This record gives sequence, structure tokens and C-alpha cells, in this order.
Amino acid sequence: MCPQIYTPTLSNIFLQFKEKILYLEIMGMDSGQAVSQNPSWHTTSLHSIIEIITFLPSKRIHQKDLGRIFGTCPQILKSDITIDLNQVFNFLSYDLKARKEKSRKVINKCPRMLISSARDQHKPTLFYPVLRCPRLFTFSMRTISSLNLSVLTRK
Repeated sequence: MCPQIYTPTLSNIFLQFKEKILYLEIMGMDSGQAVSQNPSWHTTSLHSIIEIITFLPSKRIHQKDLGRIFGTCPQILKSDITIDLNQVFNFLSYDLKARKEKSRKVINKCPRMLISSARDQHKPTLFYPVLRCPRLFTFSMRTISSLNLSVLTRK
């Protein structure tokens, strides 16, 4: 009797896992890498993955870029849009004053930026030199923002 109780659940988990793998493959992503770099990836729902994949193009990340972005940093597939991804795009647009096209270039150059905390990593990195030695900087924060943006988007 016990095997029959657990069989539908295991079968369902396997089908969900297979569905996520198939979806990633259709999107042109390396599902093997996504699974190997995310041991707990099986807990992420297909719905959540689809939300992330549809969210990024709304921020002008092109569909053709997604395979490379997720291939470089598959942990993005486990991100929370409101907590993780939005804060990074807000940092790019409000703190760095980057237009969406510039943000796309930054994300393409450094996909790991999407899994780093804007509050704990990006903002301190941007503002630390000015706060540490303010008299060395005689230009405005707008100038610093444009300098940092130009460095990030250089080829």
C-alpha cells in the first residue's frame, strides 16, 4: 500500500521537473547547467520561472540574451522579481540614471548583478569612495553615476 501512496507524488514531481527542463531547452538555455548550479532548483515552480523569463524582456532584456544570461548565472531563475530583480533595475535607473538600453548592456556584461543585492552590494560600491574621502571628490554624484555607468557598459 505504501508505494501506491507515494507513487503519484513522485510521478508528479518528476513530471514537473521534466516540464521545467523542457521549457528551458525550448528557450535555448542549458538546462543541465541550470540544474547542476542550483541543487535546490527542483523547488522552483515552472510558473515562477516563466514569470522571470517574461519579466526580463519588460526591462528591455532581449529574448536572444536570455540563454547567455541564464547560462552564465542560472541562479537568476530562482530570484524573486519584487525583492531581487526590481531592486537591481531600480538601482540602475535611479542611482545610476541608466536608460533601459544601458541597463540591458550592463546586465549582458554582468548577469551576476541580477542576483546581487542592490542595497548591500551595488550601492555601497558606488558610494563608498565618496563617503570615505569626500574632499578628494569635487564633482557631483551625477558625475560619479555617469562614470560608473560608462565603465560598466564599455566593450
